[in-house]
Amino acid sequence: MTSLSTMLGHVKSRRSVGYLARMPNETPILLRVHVVIATAGALSPSSVLPIIEPIVGSTGIVTVMSAIGVPRSFLEELATEEWRPFVNEDRPPETEAAVAKYVEERGRRLVNPLLSVLEAHGVSAQPVFVEDEDAARAIVETATQLEADLIALGSTRPIFDEDAWQSVSVKVMQQTKIPLLLIPSQGRTAENPISLLRSDSKQV
Repeated sequence: MTSLSTMLGHVKSRRSVGYLARMPNETPILLRVHVVIATAGALSPSSVLPIIEPIVGSTGIVTVMSAIGVPRSFLEELATEEWRPFVNEDRPPETEAAVAKYVEERGRRLVNPLLSVLEAHGVSAQPVFVEDEDAARAIVETATQLEADLIALGSTRPIFDEDAWQSVSVKVMQQTKIPLLLIPSQGRTAENPISLLRSDSKQV
């Protein structure tokens, strides 16, 4: 599994140019772009690619992450006489290894379709899997530690829908100052434009 500490070293060594910004009659300015794409497997690659590709260009950095909650039933299967889930905080090494394997296998199933499409179009992306029941917290902490310039994640409900205010995307918006890019689900793309939000903005 790609650990966050390993990924941090990888990103810092590859901090690079994503696209060019040009003011009238001035020399282009090189902008460094690192995008963290968070997915639980429902984010359509065909919706992500045309949005992310022009942002990162050929040299930007893309991290595709997923927050994985480990089922209670799985943890109970790993219980021993010396260790009980939700009773003993520190896991023994063999339990930690089993959980890490579960998180990686589950995470790869969720992110591989998106990774395959991005890489097929020349967009290099690195996967990161985080064990956490709170997806919003995991996304914010991962993006912050990776020094991301942008967080991209799916939006499956209209932002003014009352139920949407309990969604992961809104919780992320409330918890981070990193710009947030909401990518509509494939069926809503035509009628709902992309929303670029900041947590310190009044825009919703």
